[in-house]
Amino acid sequence: MTPALPGPGDVDAVVLDVGGVLLLPNPERILAAFRASGVAHAADHETHVRAHYAAMAAYDASPHGPDEWRPYTDAFLATLGVPPHELDPALAALDLVFAAPVPELWSLPLGQSVAAARRLVAAGIPVAIVSNADGRIDEALGAAAIAQVGPGPGVELVALVDSGLVGVAKPDPRIFDHVLRPLGLPASRCAYVGDSVRNDVVGARAAGLVPVQLDPYPAASPPAHCTITSLHELADSLGVA
Repeated sequence: MTPALPGPGDVDAVVLDVGGVLLLPNPERILAAFRASGVAHAADHETHVRAHYAAMAAYDASPHGPDEWRPYTDAFLATLGVPPHELDPALAALDLVFAAPVPELWSLPLGQSVAAARRLVAAGIPVAIVSNADGRIDEALGAAAIAQVGPGPGVELVALVDSGLVGVAKPDPRIFDHVLRPLGLPASRCAYVGDSVRNDVVGARAAGLVPVQLDPYPAASPPAHCTITSLHELADSLGVA
């Protein structure tokens, strides 16, 4: 049975992942890499968005370790509908794109999530970030004016934790220590929203936070953890106007 989302008074802060929650891989960069590799196939914007979440589901279901991303790339290309005769050059192109620095690839804002995060902050609910990245997630968020620590053009964050800077990555629960200290809250009073079961849900639960998975295209069978199709659902559940 899927547990209920936290309600008013159940948590005091919301911590967010970045990839799949605030930013997605930029389709234009992927299509440019395809063209440079001789791949003629192209998909529309919505299919590129769907491809990320289908790929994350494949990654989560994979028996391989969390550092093996081939299930992700295979599912990404399958969702895009790349024909068999173009799979090899498309895979090579996608591998190159995903090896680029975070700000170069993760640059498609998820407007609904940004708007919902603004709602949370406006209601007095502290928001922070914990992300597996390369030390430049603040640059990626700043370039799109999505968020920054303290006042600024984006969502005001209490803290921003980048695995590339702190030396520990999800699902290791120790990464969450770096956000709980500035929040000044026990883990049980914080919700964590991410798009991966094996990294986000498992890691947050092990650290004692309330895990919530964001997936706009959920599976027919509900999982044994909280899920949302939009960050607005969590804001609504917390009683944010």
